[in-house]
Amino acid sequence: MPDTTTEPIVAVDGPAAAGKTTTSIRLMAIFGLNYLESGRIYRIIAAETLYRNVRADDTTAIEALCEELLTETGPNSALTSPRHTSGSLRSSAVTGLVPAVARIPGVRTHATALIRHWAAERAPCIIEGRDIGTAVFPTARVKFFLTAGP
Repeated sequence: MPDTTTEPIVAVDGPAAAGKTTTSIRLMAIFGLNYLESGRIYRIIAAETLYRNVRADDTTAIEALCEELLTETGPNSALTSPRHTSGSLRSSAVTGLVPAVARIPGVRTHATALIRHWAAERAPCIIEGRDIGTAVFPTARVKFFLTAGP
């Protein structure tokens, strides 16, 4: 599904450890925007893969998890599940699995659709993550690409 958004979206893109989250949270507070860390979606899929003992190379099963977990954005959404705390999603096991999960085309398709749906329901908003300003919201009205050195 192409990006056809007309909603006011601020896209914050860049590599790991560039300050995307810190910048996004600050902008959210200053401008009163809704906020989504898009990487959380991939972390949820990785966490569920581990929780359900799905093999990391079983792309069919992982894509099926997406069908189950990423179709709703309401109060019962995987995005709001109390099981997916910030601490559990940032465990070393989950962090180690995220790149493999994020490379699966079906996972990316589901995650992109969920992010776009979330934004359509909650604009104006700020969304941060890799590829947000290029692949997910290439027509976003405001885009930042952050980089940082040591």
